[in-house]
Amino acid sequence: MLRLRYGLPMAGAGLAAEEVLDRLRGNVIVVAADGTIRAAYGGRGEMAGHPNASLAGRNALEVLAPASHAALIDVFLSDAPVPIMEQPISFPVQVLRPDGGVEDFDLTPTGFDVGDDQGWVVVLTSRHHLPPAAEVLHSISRGDSLVETAQAVATHMSLDLPAMPEVVRRTIGIVRPGTDESRVVPGRPGPLADAVTRLVARRSSLLWDLLDPTAITNVDVDVLPQFIRDAMAAEDTIQLIGLRIDGRSVPTLVLLSFVRDPNAPGLLGNTKLALEDLRVALCRAIEREEGQRALELAASTDTLTGLLNRAGFHRRALSAEPGSSVIYVDLDGFKAVNDTHGHAVGDAVLAEVARRLRAVCRPDDSIARLGGDEFAVIVDVDMFGARAVAQRLLAALAADLPEGLGPRSITASIGIASVDDRDALDDAIAAADHAMLAAKRAGKARIDTAADPV
Repeated sequence: MLRLRYGLPMAGAGLAAEEVLDRLRGNVIVVAADGTIRAAYGGRGEMAGHPNASLAGRNALEVLAPASHAALIDVFLSDAPVPIMEQPISFPVQVLRPDGGVEDFDLTPTGFDVGDDQGWVVVLTSRHHLPPAAEVLHSISRGDSLVETAQAVATHMSLDLPAMPEVVRRTIGIVRPGTDESRVVPGRPGPLADAVTRLVARRSSLLWDLLDPTAITNVDVDVLPQFIRDAMAAEDTIQLIGLRIDGRSVPTLVLLSFVRDPNAPGLLGNTKLALEDLRVALCRAIEREEGQRALELAASTDTLTGLLNRAGFHRRALSAEPGSSVIYVDLDGFKAVNDTHGHAVGDAVLAEVARRLRAVCRPDDSIARLGGDEFAVIVDVDMFGARAVAQRLLAALAADLPEGLGPRSITASIGIASVDDRDALDDAIAAADHAMLAAKRAGKARIDTAADPV
């Protein structure tokens, strides 16, 4: 048998080295210089469903998915001397399962050279056994969204361990809880996922109000609603460990791990350390996403009014359904406001116009300041409905301005056009602009349409 240079003692320890290695979660594979597997240990007796004894004599590439061959072919089939690395670098590979599926591993190869014997000691760590913080880092490196990151972590932390059937773990993520963007991302479907989704749909904040935003929380399950406890019983879990991370002083991500582990009751030791590392990694993921969202918001928002700017309006307009309408608004005589009262008053008038546009339009309407004193709105109604909206806008804008603002009132000319097809969206915006100009030429403070509906 191959004697490893830094092998475990073979006598006096009560267990043979092979028995000790087979108790490891990870796999230790001894590979000859030509790529033949000499021996396999660890993984509690198997690797990705392959019994260790079945691996000996096979070429290492046979058990790897084709996508991973390139990563190892230069190593195991090379005529170059086997390198002895003091600090080998891990890299991801996929191992083929007997059922035809694949399992993700991190592979760390270390060369050995003992007399005339050369080869590799390969350590394979299933991604299932990596700490959950590593899953977050992988997700960040892929550029995943926060929802995708939460889904990856919940899945990672919800796996059944065939070698440890007494351990049950179900993890469910809630992204931006309590908001219109709220998403429940369960690691796997089941009664618990359904129960949490049901509670979140009620806009109940119980699940995150129970959690300390500064620490991992071991939740008293007796305070949970009965249907949550029933779901825990159905999935054979007895404990809830919660993690809540706030971004900008509001809950941004909640992770709920429902577990049963008779060997580790409570939030202790390795579990606590792993979850603390997970918290740090998730904070980085949230900071990254919030920074990206802030940049996107800044790039699409008019800084004076808080409405969409021209670029943001065009991006939002791409989702407009055929049959929607564009309302183009241009203030009448606005140059005189700036000339008479100054640009500070002009800016205040524009901000007041934006407030009135918001008050008349629905939350789902896209409202923009296109530049200067020009505004536009996309409404999900036909031309008849858009004319009614435009009439309300005209009346709202003509009302007296707040006392002390400068001018007593201001009017606007409005043009309307129909969005007949998404490909002709720019044409609809241009047509609404032309209709607005026609309204101005006809005497201002009025509405014109690009084409009268039949």
